[in-house]
Amino acid sequence: METYETKDYIQEVMSNLNEQDAELMEMRYWYKMTYREIGKELGISHQRASQKLKDALKSIRLYIVKKLDRPPVKIVNSIYN
Repeated sequence: METYETKDYIQEVMSNLNEQDAELMEMRYWYKMTYREIGKELGISHQRASQKLKDALKSIRLYIVKKLDRPPVKIVNSIYN
């Protein structure tokens, strides 16, 4: 795998997400919104916002595993737990 700058790698991973998942990640990690705030913004419950974030993170982990020749064991294990 090529050596990436962190910013470039994050942009690549984020571009692999669908629009709503990318928006959800941005709200949670960039704007530091709570699940209640995210749910209100998206018109869903805070529980659903939390689950959607977990699903988006799992998608990111799967993408990383596919991208890397030897992904970190911690990432691989987190997909199945």
